[in-house]
Amino acid sequence: MALSCTFETLTCVGSNTIACKLMGEEQRPLTGARISLQGDMSHPGMGPVFGEAKETSPGTYTGMLDLNMRGDWVVTAHIVLSDGKTLDQEMKIENLHAN
Repeated sequence: MALSCTFETLTCVGSNTIACKLMGEEQRPLTGARISLQGDMSHPGMGPVFGEAKETSPGTYTGMLDLNMRGDWVVTAHIVLSDGKTLDQEMKIENLHAN
């Protein structure tokens, strides 16, 4: 199985689009997954932000996450496959900047 999550839009303070592609054996798209998104700042005491990625085409999931402050973030895609298996992917953003 292959998983790839990337930012579709330039990462800056505000709404950011995240796309995840799930591929199974022989590069077949994995459909029917549930993907929740979580953004955490590296600064102590900051609460996380949450979003959800919806399936927009077979094996492709797109969602928005509001990264509301400048600084360092870790964005995690929490994935539950249609068979119940789970996996996570982290994406690190250093020095998120304002527009």
